[in-house]
Amino acid sequence: MKYLLVFVLLYTIASSLSSYLAEEISVFTIADNLVYWLITAWGVVICYKANAKGDNEEFIDRFICTSLPITIRYIVILIGVYIVYMTAGYITFGDAFDRFTEKWNIVDSIITNSSLIFIYLWQRRYMLKISGANN
Repeated sequence: MKYLLVFVLLYTIASSLSSYLAEEISVFTIADNLVYWLITAWGVVICYKANAKGDNEEFIDRFICTSLPITIRYIVILIGVYIVYMTAGYITFGDAFDRFTEKWNIVDSIITNSSLIFIYLWQRRYMLKISGANN
């Protein structure tokens, strides 16, 4: 478990380092990354505990195997939501919608990103709980 947790955290940190290549590094960028790292670590731990409540076996196999179907489902839902959001925005507000999307701030980003990560990991936890209970 601890090796998987270290791997996931290092991968998470490495994937978010690109945000520091920007011209300005703000407190909000650092806060966004910290929230992302903390939710990811917490998510792996709750997934481990969900597996432990089941049969407490094959955690890493289940954790990795459940990621593909959940990720595909997640991407399809996000693309659908994005298309509906953008279409409704342009139909409703026209050119004013461009100005609205340009004003997207880091607080919105933190709330949106942390919510999406939380939902993804919570769904993974649910899948691990089911797979552990079925054996």
